[in-house]
Amino acid sequence: MPTRPTAVQLKRAFELSQQIEELEAQLFGLLGTVERKASSTEVTVPAAVVSKPGKKGKRTFSAESRAKMAAAQKARWAKAGAPKTEENPVKKAGGKRTLSPEAIERIREGQKKRWAKLRKGK
Repeated sequence: MPTRPTAVQLKRAFELSQQIEELEAQLFGLLGTVERKASSTEVTVPAAVVSKPGKKGKRTFSAESRAKMAAAQKARWAKAGAPKTEENPVKKAGGKRTLSPEAIERIREGQKKRWAKLRKGK
């Protein structure tokens, strides 16, 4: 069950509605045509006033620019798909790295020493 608004809340709501009416009167004075919808607090302002002059909507690229972008993208794909050569080294970004056999052997030896030390301590 909703609670009833207090006298302070009602007074504040009345003040806000007065401010809204004053602002709408100022807006009407500036624009001349402001419609107020009866069912809600929405105000409809003509689109000619709201839209910015010179803006025509979605930007598009020229055919020449699109052709340049397509050529550049094809070149990137060709470079990525090309076989690995000295001129074109293909480097993996991220991915799984492998250890050299020497590094693996050093790790094994170190682990054996740690286990031997642990067993000796018991």
